[in-house]
Amino acid sequence: MPASADTSAESELDASSPEESPFSGFTRRTWIVVATVVSVVLLLILLWQLMQVLLVVFAGLLFAIFLRGVARPLRSRFQLGDGISVTLVLVGIFALLGGLGALIAPSVGPQIEEMAARLPGATERAIESIRAQPWGPWIIEQTPDPEQLVDRAGDLAANFFGAFATTIGALVNTLFALVLGVYLAINPGLYRQGIVLLVPKGRRERAEEIVQAVTSNLWQWLLGQFIMMVMVGVLTGIGLAIAGVPLAGGLALIAGLFEFVPIVGPLAAAVPGILIAFTLGPLMALYALIVYVVVQQLESNVMVPVIMKKMVSLPPALTLSATVIFGVLFGLPGVILATPLALVGVILVRMIYVNDVLGDNVPPVPAKKPRKMAELLPESAREHIADRMRGRDRSSAASETAIEDAPSDAPAEGDGAPADATSDATPDATDASRSSHP
Repeated sequence: MPASADTSAESELDASSPEESPFSGFTRRTWIVVATVVSVVLLLILLWQLMQVLLVVFAGLLFAIFLRGVARPLRSRFQLGDGISVTLVLVGIFALLGGLGALIAPSVGPQIEEMAARLPGATERAIESIRAQPWGPWIIEQTPDPEQLVDRAGDLAANFFGAFATTIGALVNTLFALVLGVYLAINPGLYRQGIVLLVPKGRRERAEEIVQAVTSNLWQWLLGQFIMMVMVGVLTGIGLAIAGVPLAGGLALIAGLFEFVPIVGPLAAAVPGILIAFTLGPLMALYALIVYVVVQQLESNVMVPVIMKKMVSLPPALTLSATVIFGVLFGLPGVILATPLALVGVILVRMIYVNDVLGDNVPPVPAKKPRKMAELLPESAREHIADRMRGRDRSSAASETAIEDAPSDAPAEGDGAPADATSDATPDATDASRSSHP
């Protein structure tokens, strides 16, 4: 084939390609964007439908972290395997719960039953006491009718306990979380490796660091919350017993269990105690209120700074916001798991977005003490400022060295006349002074 024919064919291809390639490239990018958006939307819908199951899985993860944290001293001291150490911890937990149940069940069990029987009468007694006050009728008028309260309570319960519609469902979910936690605690490396393998090869080391940060901080939070639960329950029981409030043991158990949910839990635990104390009169209800307030003040100002000094704690505003948001979205499981979920979210945002995307260098969780403003800047900005400060220090040091090395007859800063001119003028001035004063 002649060369001219090849040249003409290539020119025809070149002439047609500029008209087709931009359109085809734009179409391809459009389809990629559409497919990505649709995939993300479908994934979010799937996660939303499975959210209740994912919450149970997260509860199992918390239980697994707790088991491994308690079993860590056994593994390190006696060189035991994961399965044996976790099994020993489970046996110890069941033995401890059985012993405590045998000790406190004879006294606390009847107290809980009596508490459930007394609460309706205590509520009516409180309403009658309020109605007897001068301002009581106005308060009663502002509150809805009892039938409306019952209807609203039923609607609230239907929404709030949607995840656990029946007692059987709650037990099944709890049992599933416990069994899942045991499996995760016995062989955590298998599941951790499965999560890390979903990340591209270049980021797997960073993914391992993030998983390690999440698990370690969750363990520290769980340990701190467990200590707080025990101390709050003991102090509440002692205070209510000293004040003479009935059913102090059962109320202390409720206060300790509700302490797992920060801010909202202690407020909810105080309601039955105050209502039961109200059956003995307004003064006893006041004593119970004082006990709850004192215990919460001790918790906020003494126990939290001491116990949480080496543990993990979130800002109160973030904790309260997370409790409300997750409670509205997911009901009771969201309220119970709001704080650990918020903790995981904070760690992921700080490590993935703030550190990796924005280039900052912040710890996985907020520091106990606020840092200086300069420490909040990105690392590149801090290095630039440090270089400028080092350059300024070098220039100031060079100027000081130049001043020290200057000759002694050099003029001082601010003097207009040279030193030799001053020395030459000195004899004339001396002679003039002598001539004017014989």
